[in-house]
Amino acid sequence: MPPATAEVERRTRAPHGANRAVLLAAVRERPGASAGELAAAAGIARPVIYALLNRLTAHGELVGSELPGGSSGYALRPEPPAPGLVPRRRGHDRRRRAALGR
Repeated sequence: MPPATAEVERRTRAPHGANRAVLLAAVRERPGASAGELAAAAGIARPVIYALLNRLTAHGELVGSELPGGSSGYALRPEPPAPGLVPRRRGHDRRRRAALGR
């Protein structure tokens, strides 16, 4: 017989964005980890992890890859280099190639 409603311990929901933050921290610490490993590391239920992983990969924040066992591993999407840090100097490249005889 189920306990009376007064005796049932209610689970509280995590604050908005908390599961996402914990999952991203776990992925940062364990790049390439499977969904099950991330669920255990983050302390979040697997169904919640799967939903978050699907959403974050669809938005491009995470990338998934196939692991040797056939399961999927997840990692943060690599950041592209900042456009201002590597200027393209085409004239310099042409002069350099000309000096090298190419």
